[in-house]
Amino acid sequence: MSETKFTAGAWKSTISNNGRNQICGDNGKQVCAMWNCKERDANSALIAAAPEMYALLEQICNGIFDAESAQKLLAKA
Repeated sequence: MSETKFTAGAWKSTISNNGRNQICGDNGKQVCAMWNCKERDANSALIAAAPEMYALLEQICNGIFDAESAQKLLAKA
């Protein structure tokens, strides 16, 4: 697989007092930000789970499949 070109995970989602949701990597680097909208929380969960989803897809491509991990990740997203 090629080298990843995104901010290293895990990503975390936080909501500020003004309703802005910010997603940052472990290094504190902002990945994205969203403001109040009805889908904000669901979108934030999906975006924050992206590095883990990438890693799971990489495992699947390498012939490793763990259904329990996939189910937990799906619930998190």
